[in-house]
Amino acid sequence: MELTPPMSRELRYYNGVLALLLPLLLLVTLWHAYRRRGGWRFIRQRLALLPSEPASIGSWWFHAASVGEVNGLIPLLQRLQQRKPQQPIVLTTTTPQGRERAAQRLPNIACYYLPLDYGRLLRRFIAHHRPQRLLLMETELWPNLIACARESQLPLWVINGRLSAKTSQRAPSWLRRLYGQSLQQCTMILCRAESDWQQFIALGAPPQRCRVVGNLKYSAPLTVAEGEIESVVPTDRPYILLASTREGEERLLIEALSQLPQWRDYLWVVAPRHPERREAIKRQLHPFELAVRTAAEPISATTAIYLLDTLGELTAAMARATLVVMGGSFSDKGGHNLLEPAALGRAVVVGPDMANFATETAAMVAYGAALQLESVAALPPLLAQLLAETNRLTQMGEQARRYIAQQADIVERYLASLAIE
Repeated sequence: MELTPPMSRELRYYNGVLALLLPLLLLVTLWHAYRRRGGWRFIRQRLALLPSEPASIGSWWFHAASVGEVNGLIPLLQRLQQRKPQQPIVLTTTTPQGRERAAQRLPNIACYYLPLDYGRLLRRFIAHHRPQRLLLMETELWPNLIACARESQLPLWVINGRLSAKTSQRAPSWLRRLYGQSLQQCTMILCRAESDWQQFIALGAPPQRCRVVGNLKYSAPLTVAEGEIESVVPTDRPYILLASTREGEERLLIEALSQLPQWRDYLWVVAPRHPERREAIKRQLHPFELAVRTAAEPISATTAIYLLDTLGELTAAMARATLVVMGGSFSDKGGHNLLEPAALGRAVVVGPDMANFATETAAMVAYGAALQLESVAALPPLLAQLLAETNRLTQMGEQARRYIAQQADIVERYLASLAIE
C-alpha cells in the first residue's frame, strides 16, 4: 500500500487558519443557505452530514464550483453517460445555483454540495461514496480535498484547468507553496490554454503531467425554452444587456452610456453577477427610471433601465439582446464568459480586464467576433458608432457564432485525454 506523505508545514498552517475561521465559515454557510435558497440540504451537505444520503459506490466524482463551471461540464458528462451508461457519476458544487443547474440538466447524476475544506468532513464524504477518481473543474484547488484524495489513493485530474493571477501571483508565498504541493499530487492537469499551462508549471505542477486541451466552455449548452426569451425581458423594445456586472460597474457604465445620442432608443438591461446587491444598485441608479424583475415591475415606454436581479435567466436575456456588454471587465475582476453570448450569435463588447478569458478574448477580437476597449471612456463613442451601423452588429454576431462552431470537437478532445472510448 502506498504510504500517505506527512502533512506539510504549509498544510498545517492552512488548517490552523481554517480552525480559527470555523465560526465565521459556519455563519457564511447559514447565510448562503438563507440568501441563496440552499436550505437545510445546503447546510447538511456542506457539513458532510450524510447518513440519509444514498451512496454512489465506485463513482467518478466531478466537482464544479457554480453555474458557469457546471455549464462547461454538462456536454462532457452527457457524452460520458452515453459512452459508459453503467458508470455511476457524482457531481458536487459549492453553490445552490450550481446544484440547481446540474439537477435540471443532468437528472440521472447524483448532485451534492462539496463539504467545507476540512479533512474530517471530506474523509466522511469519501468514505460514504467511495469514488474511483476525482476530477476538478478549473481552479478548485482545495488543499484538504486534494490531500484527502491522495490519502484515499484516488486518481486526481484537473480538467479545463485555469489559474487566475490571484491564485498564481497575488496569494501569500506560503499559500502558493501549498498550491504547488497540491498540484504535485495530481495525476494529470488538462489546461484551457498555453498561458494556463505555463502558470500551472510556474506554481509547481510537474510539466510531464500538464497538457493543453482547450476550453470546455466552448461546448456549454445554451438552450432557451420556448417563450422564456420574451418572459425574461417582457417588452418589445430593443435592449442592450450589461451582463454579469460587478460592484461599482452598474453606475460607472450607466453614467457613461447615458450620454449616448441613442440612449432613449434602447432599454438598458442590467444583470448583476450577484443579484443580492439589488438594493445597492437601485440606490446608485435612482436618477433613472428603473423597473425591477423580482418586484414584477412592468417595463413602460419611458423605462430607462431594467434590473434583471435573478439567477438562471441571463442566457435568455442574451438571446434577444441587440448587443452584450460584458461585466467584470471594467473593474479588476478579470471579466466573465464572453463565449455564451458568442454562441448565441450576439455582438460582444468587453472592457480592459479580461484576464479570466484572455486567450478567448484575443482570439475573438482577431476573428472580428468581439471588441475590447481600453477604458470605460471609450464605450460611448464605440456604441454610438455600432448602433448607427446595425449591419456591423449583425456581422459581429455571425462571426461570433462561426468562431464558436470551430471548437465543436472540444468534448471529444477531453474524452480522448481522459482515455474514455
